[in-house]
Amino acid sequence: MRHAPAVARILVGLMFLIVGLNGFFNFLPPPATLPAAVVTFMGGMAAAKYMLPLLAATQVIAALFLLSNRFVPLALALLAPVVLNIALFHAFVYHAGAAQASVTIVLYLIRMDVSQRISVDACHAGRRGVVVIRINPAYHIASGAAKCDS
Repeated sequence: MRHAPAVARILVGLMFLIVGLNGFFNFLPPPATLPAAVVTFMGGMAAAKYMLPLLAATQVIAALFLLSNRFVPLALALLAPVVLNIALFHAFVYHAGAAQASVTIVLYLIRMDVSQRISVDACHAGRRGVVVIRINPAYHIASGAAKCDS
């Protein structure tokens, strides 16, 4: 279980690298038949001219960050809207790929949970009740909430 975050990071990085490169080189064939809703959705994204290359570039860049273990929080932030779109797409438009999407989402959430070292410390809020967000390297997810030092 100790290696789960690294395994999740590598698997998410590989998945998004392959899919992102496929956006540029089309080496994975699409399914033979697609529902009309999928064709409409993808046609709309393709009609924008910039959306599919932007999506593919975002996936490749974030995947390279994950695989190199550099800028992992930035990579996860870049992939957050992509993962949300994957979840919503398979929930509402194309149900056939829901199993693969679920694996991607679970691996992403495992990695997201472990890499978050940003804690919202209400105990350091001050008199006005303003919540301060600070980087807390001692924060550990398994230990529960961050402890106040005051």
